[in-house]
Amino acid sequence: MVIAKNREIDLKEVLSYSLGSYPLSLAMSTVGLVKTAKSKLLEIVESEAGNPAEVDIRGFQGNVLIVDAM
Repeated sequence: MVIAKNREIDLKEVLSYSLGSYPLSLAMSTVGLVKTAKSKLLEIVESEAGNPAEVDIRGFQGNVLIVDAM
């Protein structure tokens, strides 16, 4: 901020960006990156997805649906 002020750069422009190493959506201000359990994402995907064996692909007119969960 001192450099921006000395170079007469608009401080509103400078402060519109994150000044930390990581954005606060990914990190905490005191301890670094936020740790989460990857299994939570798998639980959400499994709860939202249907059984692929039950999908009737005959209704699709020349389209193909490929889902790779790995």
